[in-house]
Amino acid sequence: WGICRAAGEEALREVARLDGLWNWALVGPDPDRLPLSGGGSGSVDEMRHAIGAQATSFGLLRMTFGTGPTAKTKFIYVHASNIDDEDAMAWSMKERAQAMANAPLMERAIHGFKQTQVKVEITRSDECSVEFILEKLVKVSFHDASFLTVEKYKEALEEFRAAHPVNHEEVTKEEEAV
Repeated sequence: WGICRAAGEEALREVARLDGLWNWALVGPDPDRLPLSGGGSGSVDEMRHAIGAQATSFGLLRMTFGTGPTAKTKFIYVHASNIDDEDAMAWSMKERAQAMANAPLMERAIHGFKQTQVKVEITRSDECSVEFILEKLVKVSFHDASFLTVEKYKEALEEFRAAHPVNHEEVTKEEEAV
C-alpha cells in the first residue's frame, strides 16, 4: 500500500464497497493527502490498535448484522483519538488542535466515499468497542434497533471471515507498508 494519497483513498473506497475486503480504514487529518493510519478486515477490534497513530484520525467503518439476504449493513463515520487515554502523550495539544481544525473538511472528505448512518467520536482506546459503537448506532437507527445486536454482528463477521480468509503473507506485507 505505502503511505500516500492513493493508499488512503483506496482503503476508504474498499471499505465503502458492500463486498469490500476491508471493513475499516482510518486516515490522518489531511483532507488533501488522506494519509493512511490503518485499515483492514478485522473490524472494530483491529481498528482499536490504530488509534493514536495520528494526533486524531478520521475514517469509515462498515458493520454488518445478520447473514444472508436479511443482513443489514451500516456505515459509520469515525473520528478517533486517544486524547483521554492516560498514556496519550505522543501528541502535543497544539498538534491535536491543528488536527481538530480539519474535522469539518475530513467529514466532508469521508462522506465523499460513502454516506454514513452515524458519526462516532472515540477519545479513548477502550471506547473502540462493538458495544460503544452499537450504542451510538441504535440511537439513530431505531427502526433496525432489534436487529443491531452484538450477536447479529458476530454472526455477520463470522460469515465475512469465512468468505475472506486472511492470508498471513498479505497481512505481513500490509503491516510492513503501514
